[in-house]
Amino acid sequence: MNSKMFQLRRLFSSVGNLKTYRKFRALDLDGKTEVEYRIQDYPKDRIEEGIQFNAGAFLKHEPMSKTRNVINQPDAVEEFLNMLRTTMQNGKSLACFKENSDEIISTNILAVKDCKEYMAEPDFKNKDLLDIFGVMNYANKQFSPFKHYNVDHILYAFTVGVKPNYTRRGIANHMFQCRRLLCKELGLKVTTTHATANGSQKAALNAGFEENFSIEYSDLLKINPKFNFPNIDTKCFKVLSLKV
Repeated sequence: MNSKMFQLRRLFSSVGNLKTYRKFRALDLDGKTEVEYRIQDYPKDRIEEGIQFNAGAFLKHEPMSKTRNVINQPDAVEEFLNMLRTTMQNGKSLACFKENSDEIISTNILAVKDCKEYMAEPDFKNKDLLDIFGVMNYANKQFSPFKHYNVDHILYAFTVGVKPNYTRRGIANHMFQCRRLLCKELGLKVTTTHATANGSQKAALNAGFEENFSIEYSDLLKINPKFNFPNIDTKCFKVLSLKV
């Protein structure tokens, strides 16, 4: 089955019925009071909000993007926004809310992919985006979740973002754990992510993901001179997966 048809079939079956996957308690903004948070399907009428937040967070803080100053390149930002927009419109993403609030404090942008889509070469026009996603494409050629886990489709994560004032509450860890529940909802056996930063790597591993592939950023330069990310603040690039 074509993966786009697969994800749309699943998605349309739940329109108007946003499922809650997890509730948990963590500190509120005052750092003293515990409140309840919930992780649910991303509301389709707030896609643009999620796109803007995740693009800003990724391009500003993701290690490779930060070294290339991508956030200050309008053409790169626009291309990245368009990619996320297409993904959120066709995919199945997650949002985290705090009780009695409609503020989205964390987003995980996800999509169902088959092997062909997963292995597709990046088609950005911006040179820096091409290099960054070129690293991901290189990693894809070193490890295939489709062959390793013997599956036709996976749940792939594009970005996981938590608003800065809500960090250090374990929210990212809960978002990663909910991928297991979402996989079951979609009838998938594996979810895979490219973890480019220390924080996302730690959160994924704590949520039960296993390391499939790892390479130091300093070694990437030996593979391709375009993979040069000077003064990067993370040691390794990793591919991590969770088998449901």
